[in-house]
Amino acid sequence: MLLNYKRLGDFIKEVNIRNNDLKVKRLIGVSIEKKFINSVANVVGTDMSIYKIINKNQLACKLMSVGRDEKLPVDLYTNEEPSMISSAYYVFESISDEILLSEYLKMWLFRSETDRYVGYVSGGDVRGGISWDTFCDMPIVIPHIEKQAEIVREYHVIQNRMALNNQLITKLEETAQAIYKQWFVDFEFPDENGKPYKSNGNRMIWCEELEKEIPEGWKAGFLNHISKIEDGDRGSNYPSKDDMFEKEFCLFLGANNVSRSGFKFEENIFITKERDELLRKGKLKRHDIVFTTRGSSIGKMGYYSNYVPFDHIRINSGMVIFRCTSKNHALYLFTVLKTSDFQKEIKGFFSGSAQPQLPIKDIIKIPILIPKEGLIIQFSQLVEIIQDNIDIYTSQNKYLIHLEKLIFSKMTKVEIEKV
Repeated sequence: MLLNYKRLGDFIKEVNIRNNDLKVKRLIGVSIEKKFINSVANVVGTDMSIYKIINKNQLACKLMSVGRDEKLPVDLYTNEEPSMISSAYYVFESISDEILLSEYLKMWLFRSETDRYVGYVSGGDVRGGISWDTFCDMPIVIPHIEKQAEIVREYHVIQNRMALNNQLITKLEETAQAIYKQWFVDFEFPDENGKPYKSNGNRMIWCEELEKEIPEGWKAGFLNHISKIEDGDRGSNYPSKDDMFEKEFCLFLGANNVSRSGFKFEENIFITKERDELLRKGKLKRHDIVFTTRGSSIGKMGYYSNYVPFDHIRINSGMVIFRCTSKNHALYLFTVLKTSDFQKEIKGFFSGSAQPQLPIKDIIKIPILIPKEGLIIQFSQLVEIIQDNIDIYTSQNKYLIHLEKLIFSKMTKVEIEKV
């Protein structure tokens, strides 16, 4: 039969069970990335009996600000044990898993088209919210239950592969950090005889700037001693929302493209070649490091290796570029920036009351340990192998995300039976 759309509200029902007996203790919310997260809200003195209960195979969404954020925060709850969630969320479920699979429903709500839809229908609301009735009016394609199960299985194959890649990336990052700690924190790098430096009695000297002993020949310095620091173009040619596209010439980085450990390319926006050529500063060269300097995302980063699948990338106004004199220095610095010690250190240099900032004038004040050049080269050769593998897995994930989008698009093109 020809494809047609049904009204979502005819296939779901709201669930409104409260925590009246106070037995449920875990409080969760849904992030803008469509994932359940543990809530960090201060609930001291709060009446927890008014919070809603969510159980396995139920979904939760927040309909406030969906137009402003252009995202529908929603996820499917899969834990065996129930959790609490704020009454600001709607909890709902399929009326029957013989008609609409919960996983299929989640996939439909995860599509970018759904985000655009809720953004569009929220147009008249000052805060960009929509009502439950408007949400229920959303169109949905519901194929035969066996076809739903097939689509869900394909989706899970991709998700499982991405999860495995992310586990491998985490292990590789931990390995790089372990080597860094052994060499540059514990000072047990190989000496000229291949033995651990400090424990074999090699000479240490007191460093006044760092207030600790460091190996002989090392020195204290600042970030701008091993790297040029460049911000982006913030002038009249800075791209507006209307200048950004899903596909174009130059990737324009957003906060979602960087993390505490490196680049992420799950959601990307681009600018045209003409707009790119109008901008004076802020374009990446291979082996540059991107570092965020504004808001809650301060300290996120990315390393522009040869494996990054974009030849033209620009930073936004909340980022800077570290451009080192060599790839060896870049890999060393990138590893330093990811350490927990450095992430703690930069907090002492934040400025701004309403929104924290880390401008270049303060970045250049951040101290850094500078080892001997030969050791930096030796370390970077080890880290490069690790980073190459991280970049390969990251590139695989980018391709898997592309396959995921193809599956999402397939959901609107299946032939359906009468439901």
